[in-house]
Amino acid sequence: MQVISPEAYERIGSEGHSLEIFHFSAPSLLPRKHALFVLPPVENPLVAVGRPISRPTISGWREPHPLTRYVNFALLRPPYARPLKPLSFGESVVESPDGAVAVGLERQGFRYLALGFDPFPYLGRENLPMSIFTLNLLEWFNEALRGPGAATGEPLDLGARAGETVISPGGEKLIVDESAALFSRTFFQGFYELARGQRKEIVAVNLQDAKESDLGDPAPIELKGEPAASGSGFSLFAFWPYFLLASILLLFLEWFWGRPAAQA
Repeated sequence: MQVISPEAYERIGSEGHSLEIFHFSAPSLLPRKHALFVLPPVENPLVAVGRPISRPTISGWREPHPLTRYVNFALLRPPYARPLKPLSFGESVVESPDGAVAVGLERQGFRYLALGFDPFPYLGRENLPMSIFTLNLLEWFNEALRGPGAATGEPLDLGARAGETVISPGGEKLIVDESAALFSRTFFQGFYELARGQRKEIVAVNLQDAKESDLGDPAPIELKGEPAASGSGFSLFAFWPYFLLASILLLFLEWFWGRPAAQA
């Protein structure tokens, strides 16, 4: 990854990179490569930018679409956003009541995505809906570069050589024993990093099951409590109202028959 200031980008460009990310900035013309625009300024070649809004709710999204799969948009509440409107081409992928907040398009073999909110930093499970959306957009760009992306459990086409290191999302370093076109140990969701000398290649692996990311319908958690009472004890407990009623009836009969007789 290389960070370039907007002034330097206009002067030297960014040769050698497959994806360009413009954070609060945009070039005067669309780049001749895949590009992500995060909160682009008013002057940009892709979308018209609306007035800022606070904590927008998501009211609609395209489905099915690679960018929206597995995301529980009811829980996606960015703290700040600006509605977007395509200038001449492109489609709204995610919408708020005030307008689109994600606009995607493909043109001349390149993919472009403009976001009216900031998905960074990547927080993993601390912000699961946003993290899944971030992985989706990286996979969307990855599909254009290398073909379809992968879900958990699916092998990655890394073309790793013997001795190279693959770092899992949990930070575990996995040494490639022998040269292999596919890397199959993709058991966890997140970023897998392949170190090739001084160069690093990062691949996003997303969740395989939509229910894994649906916090609105969590799986029940079974808690171990006290041992269940025996069957006889439970049966006795079930009859206690009748025993109480019988006791009250006996007290009433004792009072009725044992009261003193009236004297003449």
